[in-house]
Amino acid sequence: MNVLKQNGIEESKIKTSGMRMTKKLYKYGEEKKYGVYNTIWFTSDKIEKYDAISNEVIKIEDVYITSTDLESSKAIETRIQARTNALNAAKEKAQKMAEVLGVTIGKPIFISEAPVDYWSPVQSNVNAVQQGSQTSGSTTLFSQGMISIESRVKVVFEIK
Repeated sequence: MNVLKQNGIEESKIKTSGMRMTKKLYKYGEEKKYGVYNTIWFTSDKIEKYDAISNEVIKIEDVYITSTDLESSKAIETRIQARTNALNAAKEKAQKMAEVLGVTIGKPIFISEAPVDYWSPVQSNVNAVQQGSQTSGSTTLFSQGMISIESRVKVVFEIK
């Protein structure tokens, strides 16, 4: 946490999962070892800080970065727009299909939003993750870019 604070991350922007400890008994004698785990989240509007922070954190003995998730600060507004776009696309598609059959669509009689399956259905309100990559000759892991935010809908319309 000191590394985060030294890099200008306010304490109010840092969250932890709390310590978890597991005991491991090795067969090479009576030696017992413990694994201690803690997940740390922090919020920053400066993506370039991640490189400095991660470079400092990996210097700490027995501390590892197992994954990095980046989320958009405008995720809610973007998800609402994606949902609206998906609903409009569903209506347009239904109208074109109905036209081919010589009918028109009426009011929607069923509307649902399907989970966007990034990893599991539980994450329907979680945004896509941008994974870091290293370019040759550079220590930059993350840079500004785009994160995909999707919405999937199912709409059933009356047929007239």
